[in-house]
Amino acid sequence: SLGIDPNRIAAYGWSAGGHLLATAAIVPGFNEPGEDSTIDSSPNALLLLYAPLDLGADTWFAESLAGREEVQRCAPITYVRAGLPPTIIWQGTADDVVPAFGAKAFTDAMLASGARLAWDGIDRPVVDKHSTGGVGDKTSLILAPLAASCGVTVPMISGRALGHTYLSTLYSAVVG
Repeated sequence: SLGIDPNRIAAYGWSAGGHLLATAAIVPGFNEPGEDSTIDSSPNALLLLYAPLDLGADTWFAESLAGREEVQRCAPITYVRAGLPPTIIWQGTADDVVPAFGAKAFTDAMLASGARLAWDGIDRPVVDKHSTGGVGDKTSLILAPLAASCGVTVPMISGRALGHTYLSTLYSAVVG
């Protein structure tokens, strides 16, 4: 009755909120007893900003748990596998609260999982405008909407080339 498509839910979270979101979407076994297991509460896409994803070397997290839970059981990287929701990770290398190594390790694990981008189900041409301009790429900001207005889908994909910012877009929003 609200007009919401339950198969098109995206969610985002910053820092601890990103960790909570990634945990809810990726880590198995956190459903409440008696919860209706026929309803999938996982989002269909994730946007994680500065989220702690690999907790093995995170001393703050280990101290916060104070022995109540095994640290790696709460680490989304532990459960990376093919079939997870498409994920965009935004992580700066100068972050002294959430170290960038977690985003890099998570991205590498996703790449190794066998998950691949697929543009199935899109009923118009798909063109790739791979961003080679890096952080200051202004061409894509003009070119992608222009191409989309001509009836094509333009996935904006950037990858490991932006290592100094580690903006890892394993999946990208479709413009148009």
